[in-house]
Amino acid sequence: MHHRVSSISPTILEAALSNRIKTLLLTLLLLLPALRAHADNTELDVYRGEIADEGESNIDFAANIAKTSRHSDGRGASVFQAVTEYSYGLDDSWEVGLKLPVYAMGGAWKAGGLLSEIKYVAPHEKYGWYWGAEFEIGYESIVGEDEQWTLETVPIIGWRNRFWDISLNPGVTITSGGEQRGTVIFEPAGKIAYATGDKCAVGIEYFSEAGPIGHLLPARERNDLLFLTLDTRIGKSAVNIGLGHGVGAASPGLALKTVIDLEFD
Repeated sequence: MHHRVSSISPTILEAALSNRIKTLLLTLLLLLPALRAHADNTELDVYRGEIADEGESNIDFAANIAKTSRHSDGRGASVFQAVTEYSYGLDDSWEVGLKLPVYAMGGAWKAGGLLSEIKYVAPHEKYGWYWGAEFEIGYESIVGEDEQWTLETVPIIGWRNRFWDISLNPGVTITSGGEQRGTVIFEPAGKIAYATGDKCAVGIEYFSEAGPIGHLLPARERNDLLFLTLDTRIGKSAVNIGLGHGVGAASPGLALKTVIDLEFD
């Protein structure tokens, strides 16, 4: 069961969380350049029913740090990867964008390619069901693999009420290189969040690289991450912070992620 705390003013609670989040974000940004990387995914974000408003621009910054599995080539090395996205709202349902992923290895930073995105979210009410899809194509360089073209399709299926927001992203990816060249890879993600105030929610997020469709990997061989998350707003900007850990022997170890959505009228 979930109990709302009635003895603390929501305004005071949100102000305290805002100050803590600002401190955590500053610490994270100061630490990122010092960490070594050996990355798989550049973005750990669950798509929900939000897109840029018509005629407006957004800039999203997503970064994550994790310890690789000791069974992987990285053998427990620290991992850093990030992606910056510019998006523009065409109308109330369509958004287009460009993504610039980066990664670092042994202290040396490298651009990870260029990806274009188009997102559709069907008209919906504030509460109830929402749905849409994200399509992404581009040229990407992944640590440990050759440069390659990638195509990604991510359905967006969700439901929310005053307190709960549940979203599923049963995404698939196809690449032009690597061991899985031309194979359709199933990469589902999901989120359950509970609002603790007007601008704050806590939740759980799950990300998986489940393997080729039709021949999914057993659980022990999947790259799975489970996060405890905090979502809040600072001014007009949305901030997501997550602390997580891999699930299973083939998954990364301790992980930290953040997604910052900056809105511009």
